This record gives sequence, structure tokens and C-alpha cells, in this order.
Amino acid sequence: MAQHRGNLREVNECCRQPPHEQWVPLFKVQVFFSCVSFSIIVPSIALYLERMGAAQWVLGVAVAVYSLGEMVGSAVFGRAMTRALREDPAAGPRTALLQTMFFGVAGSALYVAADGLGRSEATRSIAPAVVVAGRFLGGVWTGGKMVVEQTYVGVAAEESRVTPLTSEIGVFAVLGFV
Repeated sequence: MAQHRGNLREVNECCRQPPHEQWVPLFKVQVFFSCVSFSIIVPSIALYLERMGAAQWVLGVAVAVYSLGEMVGSAVFGRAMTRALREDPAAGPRTALLQTMFFGVAGSALYVAADGLGRSEATRSIAPAVVVAGRFLGGVWTGGKMVVEQTYVGVAAEESRVTPLTSEIGVFAVLGFV
């Protein structure tokens, strides 16, 4: 407990404003856009894969692998965030979020590239696999960023603000789905 309080003190001393106010607006924007992307992709993925000539079972894999990616991202980035907060409380969230964003950008790029691959007879057979890989990386991004945000709010925010801040982030998730 003493170690936790020491880390919290370091986090509080690194910022002129309360730490939860520094990062929560970014968390809200990120969760909103990750939910928007989920809402756009899920209804269209079947047609996307069909256009590439993918077998019907690939749809199930492409949807399921996203959740697998979330599980992997949560585990990997949860550990990374804990380590980042111990090593550099001021830069920990930024570093961890940038790392998760790499996976989001890579996954999105693969998902988009699959469309071009699916249009060419020479590369059409690999396009569904590229979609699946992109979905997995997108899941790693989402799972990683969610755990980074929740860990940061749980550690850095004043105890009385943890529930309201978590609720506010949840509202932006719901707005993203709508």
C-alpha cells in the first residue's frame, strides 16, 4: 500500500492539474472512435468478405478473432501500463496509449489493404486472411487501450472521482455505438 501511495504522489506531482483531468478527455475521444469503428465494421464485414470470395466460415473467424485480440491486448497492455506507471508515472499513459494506437493503425491499414488485395485475381485468395489479421490487431488495440484507460483512472484519480470518471468514459462508448 505504501508503494501505491508513493506512485500516486509521483503521478500527482508530475502535473499542474489533477492527473485524471489531463488524460480523461483523450480517453473519451478514443473510446468513442473505437466504438464507432466497431459499429461501422460489424454490419458490413459479411458483405466485405463475400466480395472477396471468402468462405462463409471466415466471417465467424473474423468476428471472433477481434475478441481474442481484445483479450491479448488487455493482458499485454495491462502489464505494460503497470510497468510504465512504476517507471515513469508522468509519461506512462502516453507511452502505453501510443503503443496501443500502433496496433489500431496497423489493423486498420490491413483491413483497408484487404479490399485492394480482394480486387486482384493474383492476391484475392489472401485477402480474407488479411481481414482476419487486421481484425485481430484492431482487437489488440481496443483491449489494450481500455485497460490502459481504466488502470490510469483507478490509480491517478482521487478515490471519489473514479466511479464518475469511469461512468463518463462509458457514456462516450455508448455514444460511439449509437
